[in-house]
Amino acid sequence: MRKITKFIWIMAFLACAIPAVAHTHEEQAIPVPKSESLFNLTDSWTTSNGKPFHLNELSGNPSVIAMIYTSCKDICPLIVEDMKKIERRLPAARAGKVNFAVFSFDSERDTTKKLKEYAKSHGIDSLSWVVANSKPEVVRRLAVVLGMKYKKTKTGDFEHGIAIYILDEAGVVQYVQTNLGKNEEEAILALKHMEH
Repeated sequence: MRKITKFIWIMAFLACAIPAVAHTHEEQAIPVPKSESLFNLTDSWTTSNGKPFHLNELSGNPSVIAMIYTSCKDICPLIVEDMKKIERRLPAARAGKVNFAVFSFDSERDTTKKLKEYAKSHGIDSLSWVVANSKPEVVRRLAVVLGMKYKKTKTGDFEHGIAIYILDEAGVVQYVQTNLGKNEEEAILALKHMEH
């Protein structure tokens, strides 16, 4: 009898615990709301040319975007390089018809001047590219919609996720590349599916 009572108690405990664990796992499994357009964010950014910029200026064409900061010496340059690989692999007919944009985590140190120098040194200062910064709360809102986790460290640098996002012309994320140095074939395929 004691064994049966113990068994019932264990089963009752598991019945209460398992849904909670499953629910938590479910929330973590969907970091980017698929129906959410980035263009719903109306915040103002500042480009490396010192001009105001709004995310909806990317509308009308697919976009390849990422979040980085210019003081990063290892991960961020690789993210930018992967984006440039995607740009180089675009068919000739798509050249100039895909936007590329990087948004800085570092509101304090990434001044317009520093962004301009970074864009030039990394070869991303063409008309197809936007390099921009904004206030911390604006950065946070973009990161939340993208599902990008980041944290400022005591040194002023940032711990952050690795992701390149492919958006459709309406600003909805259609593909996320999370491995650096990955074959860009899937990203190109995602962009190809957006052709009219």
